[in-house]
Amino acid sequence: MSRTLSDLLREHGIDATEDEIAQATEAGLGWVLTAPGTTALPTDEAALLDAAGLPDQPGAYARAAATATGAYAALVSTALTVSEAATLLGVTEGRVRHRIARRDLHALRSGRKRLPRWQFTDDGVLPGLPAVLRGLTQDEHPLATLAFMTTRQPELDLGDGPVSPERWLRAGGDPAPVAALATARR
Repeated sequence: MSRTLSDLLREHGIDATEDEIAQATEAGLGWVLTAPGTTALPTDEAALLDAAGLPDQPGAYARAAATATGAYAALVSTALTVSEAATLLGVTEGRVRHRIARRDLHALRSGRKRLPRWQFTDDGVLPGLPAVLRGLTQDEHPLATLAFMTTRQPELDLGDGPVSPERWLRAGGDPAPVAALATARR
């Protein structure tokens, strides 16, 4: 017996409809991928890649699309609604929307506003997050933002090796170097 997406979402306590996930996935794929064959490499560049042992890989587009789709669907389905964020932060929904507009909070732009969980602590928002968010471009794909926030950066070291911007901020690190890294990505 196969499960539906609705069943899977319900099993994990996720408040997102299949339509919302479909809309988010469509938006995510539009930001991440172009249709195969729409931007062919010039012949000399393709030959150079072939000579370097990097030939075209049949099915690579489909694998990349599936990976991006799954990652974006997971990001959307685990994100907080405005109401859930308001409850966590102890503020009104209007205040959450105001903080999104000021770029103090990061919200996904598809369907109803959803706020990725990575930006929250158990009782609030990552310290220094607004400065970091303002360093990011507003049209950056949410998966790129997620990757930046969760990937170790050599410039951020808490004494036991490089850490991600998320971990740095959770540990109370100065947000200025994270904001500088975010701005440098523009």
